[in-house]
Amino acid sequence: MPQVFSHDDRNCLHCQTRITPHQKAYCSRPCFYTHRRLNSRHYLRARGKARTHRGIAARILGRPAGKAVVHHYGRITDNSRIVLCENQAYHLLLHARARVVAAGGDPNRERLCSVCRVLRPISDFRVVKTGKAAGVTITTCGNCRTEKRRAGLWT
Repeated sequence: MPQVFSHDDRNCLHCQTRITPHQKAYCSRPCFYTHRRLNSRHYLRARGKARTHRGIAARILGRPAGKAVVHHYGRITDNSRIVLCENQAYHLLLHARARVVAAGGDPNRERLCSVCRVLRPISDFRVVKTGKAAGVTITTCGNCRTEKRRAGLWT
């Protein structure tokens, strides 16, 4: 039979001190924030200032990381496997290549269409040749672009 607790038997989830009936789970705000910080899947902060993974990157470089972006390899946020990226563009490239690998493809030969979510050869994706976005690869495959154009959604 499950154990039933009355309001008189409740303790703070963080410090285990007895809490009053009007308090929900914590005795104070500091207990709430400390418990949330220690038991969350989010990045830990070192003494409330800089993020821990940024500190590790600075220690490896021997200087502040600056505009470098820290990538957690394999989406593991415990700072055991980090990659230091020179900029945000390279960081996003790593994520795009990881999505192709997760879908079972080869990131050197295939891309994942942003509309139909199907792996297609890189030749199915168009590269912008003029304007501000020159050199940028369009993320939708030729089939999806044609269908949307015929439906009147694109010009």
